[in-house]
Amino acid sequence: LVAAVIGLSIVWSTLSKQGPKITIVFQSASGLEVGKTQIRFRDVVIGVVKGIRLSEKRDSVIVEAELTKDARSLANEGTRFWVVQPRIGLGGVSGLSTLFSGVYIETDTKNAAGDNEKKTHFVGLDNPPPITSDRPGSSFALRSKDLGSLGAGSPVYFRRFQVGMV
Repeated sequence: LVAAVIGLSIVWSTLSKQGPKITIVFQSASGLEVGKTQIRFRDVVIGVVKGIRLSEKRDSVIVEAELTKDARSLANEGTRFWVVQPRIGLGGVSGLSTLFSGVYIETDTKNAAGDNEKKTHFVGLDNPPPITSDRPGSSFALRSKDLGSLGAGSPVYFRRFQVGMV
């Protein structure tokens, strides 16, 4: 009877500390490792990758992850995920810290805790969003008949001051 009580208390303790299990679909699993790749929100570790598998059509990978109990409010409709890895582009260099720490999955949410419906299945972004929730700014869609010399990372000027980028 004592052993059963001890066993149940261990099981209860383990289950009460677990957060939600989520799945994130990415185009590639480049750099992701089961048990090692962390999920972060504003440089705080909020989860870890528990499994990686191919989709049924083999056109994407499904990452199974477990968030911490404290991060359960991030499993909602407005949350976005992307893989942080070193990137070099016209807009500059980013993700250099991953050269030492390894690739990780970054998270951002547009909504305050509890504002949206809970969700466990997400589609990961191919590139980091240009504006995250902790930075002021706006995103605009412009249309033109031709592209001219514009490309991703091209600066946007207003009265000779750079105010953004494509």
